[in-house]
Amino acid sequence: MYCSNCGYKLDSDDEYCPNCSAMVKREGTPYIDPEHEEAEDFEESPPVTVSRTPNSGIAMVVSVILPGIGAVIAGDFKGLAVFALSIVAAIIASTEIVLMPFFVSVMIVLWIVGLSMTHDATTVSSDASPC
Repeated sequence: MYCSNCGYKLDSDDEYCPNCSAMVKREGTPYIDPEHEEAEDFEESPPVTVSRTPNSGIAMVVSVILPGIGAVIAGDFKGLAVFALSIVAAIIASTEIVLMPFFVSVMIVLWIVGLSMTHDATTVSSDASPC
């Protein structure tokens, strides 16, 4: 296997490239050295199985209604910060008419971040190697 950053040949148990210190990616297509046309010498990584935690449906529905709280239900307590920021943005948007468009757009971004956090917190990968 070769480093996807610099092309250095890696050992099978390397987590970081000894040449450039980049994190070794174990999923997807392996790096093929441009000097070699054949891919016979390269190892393929095992397939990654992705599944959802048992409470993922509830967490996603709650996150649609309350940004960030779905992530908290899934175990990621950084979602509380997203929820608090969305409450502050909602209060400012409702009191300051001039700033309303800006804070409504901030609330939309926080909602998307909350959904993304919930998705990440409820996704379980069976691949034990680093991403």
